[in-house]
Amino acid sequence: MIVICEPICWGLEHVPLNASILEILRLAVPSEKIVFCGERSHLKHVSIQIEPEIASSIVWNAIELPPRHIKDSKRWVVDYKLLKNLTRMLNEDAQSYLLLTSIAPSTLLALKFIVGYLRRGRNAQVILHGGLSKLEGWRSRNPIIRLQDLRTALVAPDGGKVRYIVLEKPIKEVILNKLPSLEGRVDVLDHPLPSNAGEQSTNDLSVPLQFGFLGLASEEKGFPFYIRLASEFSKKYSQRVEFHAIGSLP
Repeated sequence: MIVICEPICWGLEHVPLNASILEILRLAVPSEKIVFCGERSHLKHVSIQIEPEIASSIVWNAIELPPRHIKDSKRWVVDYKLLKNLTRMLNEDAQSYLLLTSIAPSTLLALKFIVGYLRRGRNAQVILHGGLSKLEGWRSRNPIIRLQDLRTALVAPDGGKVRYIVLEKPIKEVILNKLPSLEGRVDVLDHPLPSNAGEQSTNDLSVPLQFGFLGLASEEKGFPFYIRLASEFSKKYSQRVEFHAIGSLP
């Protein structure tokens, strides 16, 4: 059995990624029982995104999530209860795996706190995406605050039962550069897309050609480089190109 849990996202958040993860797993292990746990509206959107045949083969399990932007200190209790329930589910099967499709530092710490309850042959993997820019730069010297940050959660002991998945090779390189103790525990999966994401024809391209930057407009994600390209292309091609930023400023 493979138990997949989305402990953070609500509604449409990260639907394409989670849908494609389900498709990949179903194709990889066609006879394995797959359970997907998530917020109720998120389950609905993910199930619509994937092929009906695959959707019907998955067990959909609605769970209660804490408020989207709750403090980690308060979220820890909720995460602990959720992961304790998932642990019980995993231990019912002789060979089972847990995959968390996103995390907050509190989620990862809660997982590592209870991972010892997993019986032999049960392991966990965590997809790291979003918030990794927090590995860069200044850290608080307050030990209580440090206990709640992502760097502490990543290096906390887990008996070798937790592995990490990143969606681009450069992300792995950055993580290992900052946290060399994770060598051998970080796997790369090229960022997947749902199988029906490319169905629209691209033969009807017309000007202006539109380019978009999605997500946090930070230096770490290359936003200054995007701005420079936008400036150079706009000068050269005038009204034939448009550049958009969709997301938020740091």
